[in-house]
Amino acid sequence: MYMEAGNQTATSKFILLGLSEDVDLQPLLFGLFLYMYLVCVIGNLLIILAISSDSHLHTPMYFFLSNLSFTDICFTSTTVPKMLVNIQTQSKDLTFEGCLTQMYFFMLFAGLDDLLLAVMAYDRFVAICPPLHYTVIMNPRLCSQMPPTQPLTENPLNHILFLTNLPETNKIMLSMFFNQISIFKVWLVPGQHDMAFVESDNGVHAGALCDSLQGFKITQNYPVKISFVKK
Repeated sequence: MYMEAGNQTATSKFILLGLSEDVDLQPLLFGLFLYMYLVCVIGNLLIILAISSDSHLHTPMYFFLSNLSFTDICFTSTTVPKMLVNIQTQSKDLTFEGCLTQMYFFMLFAGLDDLLLAVMAYDRFVAICPPLHYTVIMNPRLCSQMPPTQPLTENPLNHILFLTNLPETNKIMLSMFFNQISIFKVWLVPGQHDMAFVESDNGVHAGALCDSLQGFKITQNYPVKISFVKK
């Protein structure tokens, strides 16, 4: 059997051209991309920290926003660190396995970003169009099933609200009002007709009520002021 001789060279990696081959430009490119990456990561971490530490932000809108921030960190971290390493080491190699892994996570987190933006748009649509049904539609079970990174904000949320600037009313009237929206427990402050506590079964539900009924006028001259009870 005769086998014709030929070039049998095989390659198992990509050669990246990069943005520029100018050696003097590499430190500038490295510093520029490192700065943008750190701004993105630190900015999103601060958003997550602010939402998790402030009980007033424990609402569905900020719940989704914190998940979006986490996904953005993961999205940028799929490609930028590798690029920074390549610029710093003057290496232009990228293995097939590395490229496949990078593309997989890049497309995954890009898809999660789009999904979360769609969920946030739906959340605002429900809050604006049927506001009195907001707490029923955006219920805790639905909120927990929507975002793909739900475990990030799985910490217990405050679920007791403090209401002020109420008209002269009684516990039965307030209970009837809140039970039309969902099931809440109501306590009036003794000796204060314009103050009450409202308890929900969880923080997401309470946050939705606070977000949708803040400033709502039970009567013409009494816009309700709602805040979370500090733990």
